[in-house]
Amino acid sequence: MKKIIIPLILVILLLVVGVYGYVEHINNQIISIITLDINPSIEINLNKDNKVVKVIALNDDAKDIINNNLKGKTLDETLKSITNNVIEKGYAEKDYVAIILYSKGNVDNEKVKQNIEKNFEVKQKRVEIVVVESVTKEDEELAKKYNISPAKVSYIETIISDKENISVEDFSNKPVDELKDTKETGNYCPDGYMLEGSWCFKEAGKKAARNGEVCPSGYFEYKGKCYEETGVIDTGNVSCPDGFTLEANDCIKKNYINASVESYICSKGMVKTKGEVGMAPMESGPAREVVCVDTKTTRPVTVCNLPASDPTERMSYNGKCYWHKAPVISSGCPGKIKVKGFCWDSAEGVYMCPNGYNSNKRTKDDECYTVLKNVKPIISGYKCDDENMILEGNKCIVIEKAGLIHERMCPDKATLIDNDHCINLDKIIDKVSGYICDEEHTRLKGNECIIYEQIESLHY
Repeated sequence: MKKIIIPLILVILLLVVGVYGYVEHINNQIISIITLDINPSIEINLNKDNKVVKVIALNDDAKDIINNNLKGKTLDETLKSITNNVIEKGYAEKDYVAIILYSKGNVDNEKVKQNIEKNFEVKQKRVEIVVVESVTKEDEELAKKYNISPAKVSYIETIISDKENISVEDFSNKPVDELKDTKETGNYCPDGYMLEGSWCFKEAGKKAARNGEVCPSGYFEYKGKCYEETGVIDTGNVSCPDGFTLEANDCIKKNYINASVESYICSKGMVKTKGEVGMAPMESGPAREVVCVDTKTTRPVTVCNLPASDPTERMSYNGKCYWHKAPVISSGCPGKIKVKGFCWDSAEGVYMCPNGYNSNKRTKDDECYTVLKNVKPIISGYKCDDENMILEGNKCIVIEKAGLIHERMCPDKATLIDNDHCINLDKIIDKVSGYICDEEHTRLKGNECIIYEQIESLHY
C-alpha cells in the first residue's frame, strides 16, 4: 500500500508545481506597455490584470526613481510611486511638469492621464501630458541608440522635421518640458545647456549659500510677504510681445533695410563698370560704379599712334616710341633715356585707348569703350547680402523672432503674478530661516548656489 501512496504523492506534487508554474507564467506574461518620459524615461510592463510585471529604466536618470518593489503592484500604485520619486529626486523643479505618454495593449490613456494629473496636483504641481499615438521601427532603433523611449524619439521628430542642421541626437538628453518649449518657440540650446525663454544656461560652478529669511516651500514672496502658491493654468491661448505679430505659431517682427543693387540696364548701349572701361583703377571703390557704353568697341593703340589732339607728350625716333618728356639735369636722365636732347620714358609695349580712359589698358588685346555721356544706367534688380533675409522690392526684410507668451490663469481665490505665479492673497505666512543666493546668474539648490553660464539660445 505504501508503494502505491508514495508515487501518488509525487504525481500530486508535480501537478501542483506545474499548475503554480503555469499561473506564474500567465501572471508574468506582458500584455500592455506604458512609457513615460519626463527626462527620466521609464517603461512599465503590465499583465492581463494590469498588474506590474516589471518597470524598466530606459536611461540613467530613470534608475534614480524606480522602486524595485513595484512588481505585482497596481498601475495606480506604480504611477503614484513614480510621481513621488520624480519630485523628491528634483526632476520637477519648475511650476509644471511635461510628460510624454505612450502605450500599447490594454491601456486607457485617458485614465492614465487623469491618474498622473491627480498625483502631481496633490504635490501642487501642474502637469502637461503629450500623448504619442504610434511609433515606427525607426523610432525604436533610434530609441535603443540614445537610451530613450520610442515615443520621445517620435515627439522629437515632430520638432526637427525638415531641419537639416539638427538631429534626434541633439535633443535626446533634453527634458520634455524643454522639448515642448522648443516646439512652441523654435528656440533650442546646445547639448549641456538648458533652455529658459530665449536663453541657455549651463552649470559652471557652485558656491555656498548664505543664511537668511526666506519663504517656506509652497509659498511665493510678493512685496516682501509670503503667500501660498497654487498651480498656474495654461489657457492654451498665446500672444506676442509688443511690436511682434503672430504668424504660424511664431512671434515675428519685420525690420527693413536697403537692399544692394544686383543689376543695371541701359536704355542704349550696354552696362560696364568704370574699372572695366578704365575710368578708375580696378582696386579703387569707384571702379565698381557703372556707366553706359557704346556696343561698338575698339582696340588700344600704341602711345605714338594716338590722335594728334591727345595732350600726352610723345615722340617716335628710330622706330621706337617714347613719352613723358623731361629736361636733362646735372646728373643726366636718372631712370629715363636721353633722346634728342631730352629725357624720355620708353613707351614700347604701352597701349592706350584713344578716348583717354587708359588707367587699366596696357595690352593690345584689351577693349576700348566709348562712354555714352547722356545715358545713365537704370537699376533692374536688387539683392540681399544675407541669405536669411527676404527681398521685398528694394528692401531686405530682417526677421526677428520672439518667444510666445502663454496666457495663464489661476484657480479660484488665487491671483496671477507676472503671468508665472498664482498666489492666494488670503494665506500669508512668516518667513523662515533658509538659504539665499545674492549673486547674478546663480540659483539655489539645497544649501548651494549653482553658478550658471548664460548664452543666447539658437533658433531653427
